[in-house]
Amino acid sequence: EEDNTGNIKQWYQRRVRGFSTCEICRHIFATLTMNSNKSQKARGRWKILSEALRYGRLNGSSTTVRLQDDITLFHKKEKQSEIEPKKGSTLIEYTYIHDNNVTVDVLQRSESISFNELTSEEDNTGNICVWPSEETLSYFVLKSPHLFLRKRVLELGAGLSGLAGLVVAKYLEPNHVFITDGNSLSTETLQFHIDINCKHPENVTAMHLTWGNEPDYFDLKNSIDVIISADCLFFSHVHRELITTIQDLLSIHSFAYFIAPKRGHTLHSFVKLIRSDFPSLKVEVDESFDEWIKSQYELIKNRDPNYNPDLHFPILVTIQKLL
Repeated sequence: EEDNTGNIKQWYQRRVRGFSTCEICRHIFATLTMNSNKSQKARGRWKILSEALRYGRLNGSSTTVRLQDDITLFHKKEKQSEIEPKKGSTLIEYTYIHDNNVTVDVLQRSESISFNELTSEEDNTGNICVWPSEETLSYFVLKSPHLFLRKRVLELGAGLSGLAGLVVAKYLEPNHVFITDGNSLSTETLQFHIDINCKHPENVTAMHLTWGNEPDYFDLKNSIDVIISADCLFFSHVHRELITTIQDLLSIHSFAYFIAPKRGHTLHSFVKLIRSDFPSLKVEVDESFDEWIKSQYELIKNRDPNYNPDLHFPILVTIQKLL
């Protein structure tokens, strides 16, 4: 109950500098449970930070986006660009493992996460790295091109990369793509990614969109054909705002596709809230949406003692707007 932020900050400065940014934050946010009360949120942040620090130094470099328990959906290599990347970032080329012609260039952090970012009131989880669920969502859209052809597509919580939204914009011939996030740093980076990846940037928009804040998306209400999102369900205290945003954006009979692991009760709570409080939405959960993905995680389960299906296995949540 006492204020130990100063002690934790000193501990952080001694031990966290030099950690792989993605690795430590994955440990931090994989166990995240937040309440809506501000004081509870503050205590929760310190608890999570101190818990993450107990792991000690992890293997890997700051350009690594995976732990050893992840499947490979994209090959990655550092790439030079005519446009100089932002300070503290490295440009990485993502190449789809099933088609070498499918490539997307995204910035990735090459410096440690700062103390201020960890403790910021603004959600910085998307600014850490390309999360595995974002890669799985990109795989899903590439396997389902018919869902996006000539459609108005919007990615929610696109984070640092907007990888899936960029894949749709670059390869799947949509009508227009909106790549959105509630973090201002993310939206700046997303615009950079659009500029370097898309031949027709006029058909792709980077937007600041805070869930539940209608003025952010008022002009798009009831006009989106497809929503996509990756690993955006772990903050249970904003589930209602997220669902309201989905309901507001989708046109009638349109769909939203979410990829996320269970993460304790969070996915279940999200689905339960839709079914209880949003009669205009129909939701389905598919834990076997792709046999190849399922088989790859079966292999991982047998060889990696750190594998935890609750944290790592991706699940497809499909939401349809009925009314």
